[in-house]
Amino acid sequence: MDEPGSLTGYASGQGMAELARLRYPNVFPESLGPYDLVKAVLDGQPEALAVMDEAADHLGKALLWLIFSLDPEMVVFGHPGDVLNEALLSPLRDAVLRHGGGQAQQLPKLAISNLGAKLDDTAALMAVIDLFKQRNF
Repeated sequence: MDEPGSLTGYASGQGMAELARLRYPNVFPESLGPYDLVKAVLDGQPEALAVMDEAADHLGKALLWLIFSLDPEMVVFGHPGDVLNEALLSPLRDAVLRHGGGQAQQLPKLAISNLGAKLDDTAALMAVIDLFKQRNF
């Protein structure tokens, strides 16, 4: 799982697929990829949902630190969150409330990006556009 104990190891698409293989080796094959896990979650497979809950728990703990430090109005999740939608957001909200206690009652809006799988490409393109603007071409 990427680096043991790292957030990427739990909450990235690849990390969640590896977590599924580690937690349920008799259910998920070694070849399980992120999209296979997403499909299993959306199909309501109990083991896949348990993996999603565990990943959301770790992501929720990390998100609390950001919420309490930065006090954002909204937190936007990219891909594969756009495909998972409430299958990700619901256990994530639960985790934030469970670990944050009364202080987490004023949660920022948790949203899914409409850019979906294009989010990384768009972010990379924005860096190029910014560089172009700085050079005043």
